[in-house]
Amino acid sequence: MIAPTCLSILYFGFFASDVFISESRFLVRSPQHQSQGGLFAQLLQGSGFSRSQDDTYSVQYYILSRDALRELDAKHGVRTAFARTQIDPINRFPGLWWGNSFEELYRYYGKHVGVEYDPVSA
Repeated sequence: MIAPTCLSILYFGFFASDVFISESRFLVRSPQHQSQGGLFAQLLQGSGFSRSQDDTYSVQYYILSRDALRELDAKHGVRTAFARTQIDPINRFPGLWWGNSFEELYRYYGKHVGVEYDPVSA
């Protein structure tokens, strides 16, 4: 019981990297005046089932996609940022548990990037 506690204190106190959380928020809305769709579209829009929800899920899927990761890596060097030597070896990419392929980077990215949808604020 004492050994795991001492190991945790050593790891988190001296080796583990600081954890930073970055948050971005945006709102996806559909145009207010939709000329197509007729009565059925108006009923769906009034009940909360609108195209903006579909667009929101599209944005969610894109952010977590391989295409988004490729673009982020090309424009902002995500692989380089995840491989910085200031990150402890357990959490660094490629590190102890990860290979250096794009698929491994994608798996690593998926474990470190999350998207939440809040229907209340939409």
